[in-house]
Amino acid sequence: MSLRRQLAAVRAAEASVELSHAALRARWEVLRDSSLAAATPGRIVVAGLLLGYLGGKLAPALKQPELKAGLDRGIDLLTQLLRLLAVGMPALAPLWAAKAAAEPAAEPAAEPAAKATAGGAR
Repeated sequence: MSLRRQLAAVRAAEASVELSHAALRARWEVLRDSSLAAATPGRIVVAGLLLGYLGGKLAPALKQPELKAGLDRGIDLLTQLLRLLAVGMPALAPLWAAKAAAEPAAEPAAEPAAKATAGGAR
């Protein structure tokens, strides 16, 4: 293989890596933005209250061996539900974004009609 062909192969590989890097950066930014948007203060407080309540209620069960099996199943169920939410939320994000994009678009369309009505009243 000639040196020119090897250099062309290296350039093609570098271009491929650049594309992959750009795609990864875009996905990371979407993930970061969506996670920051999802972590509202109200949700953080509710999650803290819920986990504190559950921790207080489940603490005595850790001391009783017969209840430990039920607790393990409950924790497994909670883990599976959280995984389901983690998978489902990003899948629903495009639908929410489309809905949010459609709502502001409807408002400016109503403004020219209001202006035409107001202009006609003069």
